[in-house]
Amino acid sequence: MTISDQERERLIRKEEKNHAGAILNNVYLQAVIGSHPGGCISSIITIIILVFVVILARACALT
Repeated sequence: MTISDQERERLIRKEEKNHAGAILNNVYLQAVIGSHPGGCISSIITIIILVFVVILARACALT
């Protein structure tokens, strides 16, 4: 049994409204699996988050 893309997107948006961390989790998951249904903005946000995580990890490794 599969759900339609529209139903899936509706459920994702509902989850994001209920849980503040859901947006970050969804962006991270999209970065890991390489899927960007949100288009260009989602790609840019994903890249910014990944760069921030790398910089943070390097800064913590130096201390």
